[in-house]
Amino acid sequence: MEGGAGWKQYAIGGVAGVLVVVLLGAAVLVGMSLDAGPGSSRQPDAASPPAEQTSEPQDAEVDPTLDEPDPAFSEPEINDTLTCDYLLGDSSDFDDYRFVAGGAVTNNGGVGAVVRVRATWKLLGEKPVKISRKFRVKAFEEREWQVKVPATPDQIDAHQSAEGECDTSAKLIDTFGGGQ
Repeated sequence: MEGGAGWKQYAIGGVAGVLVVVLLGAAVLVGMSLDAGPGSSRQPDAASPPAEQTSEPQDAEVDPTLDEPDPAFSEPEINDTLTCDYLLGDSSDFDDYRFVAGGAVTNNGGVGAVVRVRATWKLLGEKPVKISRKFRVKAFEEREWQVKVPATPDQIDAHQSAEGECDTSAKLIDTFGGGQ
């Protein structure tokens, strides 16, 4: 008898499984017919738009910061701490007389800068002594500049007679890298 009872359990379990599958299938069919609307054969009504479409297009929100420049690609901002002077040498050694200039050039912008630095020493009764150099300063970095220009004792005297006046400058002449 035990063999017959086992068969009945499998048969009842199989019938219950089939019943669950049939009920789930019916539920899916009912849900699909509700989506399509009453009296429909699963095709949307021509008068109403499909569920994923809306009757009016919606404007995308505009980010107000889009008009502001990205600081990573902003124009270079050049600052310098350049100075100039002269050095006196031993009167028997003319190699020690020099005009000197130097300092730092800083780029506080987000784009690399090509900078021209100049130093000018005024001489009374003569043309001034001038020197200029061009170099690059990367974004958000600082670069040192030092120069020594050999001078004669007569040039130093003429410079002292011009009250030792000298000028330095750093000028942005181009950019590199970044958002160009």
